[in-house]
Amino acid sequence: AIGIQIGNDQMFQTGLAAIMSALSDATPEGALPLEMLRGERAAHYQNFALMHLAILAELIERQGYPAYSLEYNGKTLQTLIDFNFNASVLRDIRPAVNSPSILLIPSKPEHTCT
Repeated sequence: AIGIQIGNDQMFQTGLAAIMSALSDATPEGALPLEMLRGERAAHYQNFALMHLAILAELIERQGYPAYSLEYNGKTLQTLIDFNFNASVLRDIRPAVNSPSILLIPSKPEHTCT
């Protein structure tokens, strides 16, 4: 983002390299191995890493580069996104719903303002 803002191509290329590094590290299914080592918090960390990659990709796309088309050994950002949203893959690493580490938001407000 800073590279785009100040017109520094070397810094911009670092953003591209971050995406390529993630694609290189990812499993064929789209998991980021270092994040998967985090036990019950693995899904959270995978999502956090992907969130930053998506922001980078959006910025890169706005500069006219096809960030979502970048590929490494058949893996694209879509591979990581698909893995992230595939509940059957993540079910074994997601914490239980009643885990104290999850903030539950009620579906209905307990009171209303009038």
